[in-house]
Amino acid sequence: MASCPTPRARPGPPTRTSPRPPSARRSAAPATPATIRPPASYTNALKRQQIVAYGYPDTDPRGYEEDHLIALELGGAPSDQRNLWPEPAHLPNPKDKVENVLRQRVCAGSLTLAEAQQRIATDWTTAAR
Repeated sequence: MASCPTPRARPGPPTRTSPRPPSARRSAAPATPATIRPPASYTNALKRQQIVAYGYPDTDPRGYEEDHLIALELGGAPSDQRNLWPEPAHLPNPKDKVENVLRQRVCAGSLTLAEAQQRIATDWTTAAR
């Protein structure tokens, strides 16, 4: 079963410097996840705090990925604690597939960025339908 962050902790606001789909790019290159991702020292400390706050029975941080609810590729706020949550680790991560589908739809123009952000923030498990 897929996990979702607790409603009291979601979602983080989209960032104002959100990446744009290729059709919307002008002269400036958009930010990429690698250039805006917060440092591991920040996310690891936050993950430990949030595991306790969420009341997860397994408190070993190795069992979780500190994930962005609204993916960076979809303009999610990189360091906002409301956009980060300790997602139980799965390989492969099923949320990554949803993020990729939404990004492709935004880039193709069949879905607005705002709609993609709203869908994934509301319930990522149904966002790509």
